[in-house]
Amino acid sequence: MAALSLGLICVGSCNSDVVSALLQTLMEKAESDKDPLKEPFAKFLPLGIGLCFLGKQVRRVKSFL
Repeated sequence: MAALSLGLICVGSCNSDVVSALLQTLMEKAESDKDPLKEPFAKFLPLGIGLCFLGKQVRRVKSFL
């Protein structure tokens, strides 16, 4: 739920600190032994990342990644 909250706070800002934290958490969950997709709140991590880039052009998103 924190990922969704961060995404809503930083909507459209491309905040690199928030995006980095969410991406790191997502990658750590993917490397764990458990299946990350079976966790009930796993879908909120990509949603939070998407909200940070909402309304931005593709060119700016590519330069961030």
